[in-house]
Amino acid sequence: MEELGSKINQIAGQRSYYDLLIAEENPNTIDANVNEFLAIELKNPTADNDFLVLGLQLRFQGGLENCVLAIRDNNSKEIINGKLSFAQIGNKFSADVVRDELPIQFVLKGNKKLFVIVSTKNIAIQKGDINVCLFGRLI
Repeated sequence: MEELGSKINQIAGQRSYYDLLIAEENPNTIDANVNEFLAIELKNPTADNDFLVLGLQLRFQGGLENCVLAIRDNNSKEIINGKLSFAQIGNKFSADVVRDELPIQFVLKGNKKLFVIVSTKNIAIQKGDINVCLFGRLI
C-alpha cells in the first residue's frame, strides 16, 4: 500500500503529464425541475488497471448554468461533495477555453463506475448538452 501511495504522489506531482481517461455526454433528455437524475455513467473500462484521476472537466450548453450536479462512486460516496452548479465547476461549450479542469484526486478502480447525478431547475437538458471528462494516469 505504501508503494501505491508513493506512486500516486509521484504521478500527481506531474500535473502537466496526464491524459484524457474517460469522456461521456448525457445520452438522454432530462426534464425541467427534476431532482437527482442519473445523467452520465463514467466507467473505467479496464479490468486490470486503476485510474488516478487528477482533473475533471464539465462542458455544457448555455442556459444550464444553474443546474446542479453531484458525482458519486459505486458505493454512493460523493467524489464531489454536495451539489455544485454547472457554472461553479464548468464552462459553456461556447466559452473560449481550450482545456480547464477542476483539480481533484482519487483512484477509480478497474471496471468501477462514477455516476454524474444532475438536478435541473426550470429548464430541460437535451441529449448531448452535458459533457464530462476525467483526466489522469493509469496506475
